[in-house]
Amino acid sequence: DELGFSQTVALQSARALCIVISLVNHKTSKELELRESTWSQQYYLAEFGALMNHGVVLENLVYYRSTGAFADAATHYFVMTTTSDALHAYGALREIELDDMRGLTATANVDASRLEQYARHAIGAFVPELARQEIVPGQLTLFDFSERKQSNRAATVVNGSSLGDGRRQESVCLVTRVGDALQEPFWPEGLGINRGFLGALDCADLCQRAM
Repeated sequence: DELGFSQTVALQSARALCIVISLVNHKTSKELELRESTWSQQYYLAEFGALMNHGVVLENLVYYRSTGAFADAATHYFVMTTTSDALHAYGALREIELDDMRGLTATANVDASRLEQYARHAIGAFVPELARQEIVPGQLTLFDFSERKQSNRAATVVNGSSLGDGRRQESVCLVTRVGDALQEPFWPEGLGINRGFLGALDCADLCQRAM
């Protein structure tokens, strides 16, 4: 843009896809005792290997439970990373050889029923108590996070007159990028809010030192 900021690709992988599914949390005593956790393939070879017998290929799975304090309802929230090849073989993706990669996760290209079954197989392997729990309406989504971007710079100093608002300002102005704008996080791990806070603190420290 006119201030010299731009986005560059920081990481690009081969069609990395992520399934997000939310199940109803009735907040029963048994549900509240379930262990929230993250499971990665390299540490749970037997469990992930068993899933492959059902055609379910995952790199990791994350389970969080919400209380409903900041939403309309309490949920059991699952995030799992997979591949387009595995979803296509399972029947959850209709086509994978597409000219426009944005069409890969388009509604018309996703068999929602097969995608839900795929996700429930995974849930059953790690949190079997929730394998048949009812889904929150509309809360089954497939994301493509094959690439992550970062800013070409964290901050810049510009003349006040170059801000483009029509007003004259002789002093210089410090412009910074913070949070996701500075570096897009690997969002399934919940890093965005951390980077947002740290970016804001870095910005405050920069301003203090520049005074």
